[in-house]
Amino acid sequence: MLGELARLETRIKEQRAKGQNFVRFGLTRELDRARRQTRLLEQQLWVQRGEASRFTARFARYETLKGHLARVDEQHRDLEKRLIEVRTKAPAPYA
Repeated sequence: MLGELARLETRIKEQRAKGQNFVRFGLTRELDRARRQTRLLEQQLWVQRGEASRFTARFARYETLKGHLARVDEQHRDLEKRLIEVRTKAPAPYA
C-alpha cells in the first residue's frame, strides 16, 4: 500500500509537471505572438509618424501660401480701387 501511494504521488507530480509545461508552452507562444504584434504596431506607428510629419509640413506651407494669397488679393483690390479713382477723376483726355 505504501508503494502504491508513492507511485500515485509520483504520477501526480509528473502530471502536474506536464500541466505546467503545457501552460508554460502556451504562454510562451502567446508572448511571442504579442511581441510580434508589438513590433508590427511599432513599425506602423513609425510610418504614420512620418506621414503625420509630412502632412504637418505641407499644411504649414499651405497656411503660409494662403496668407500670401490673401495679401495679394487685398493688394489687387486696392489697385483696382485706385485705378477706378484715377479713371473717374482724370481729365477727359486722359480717361
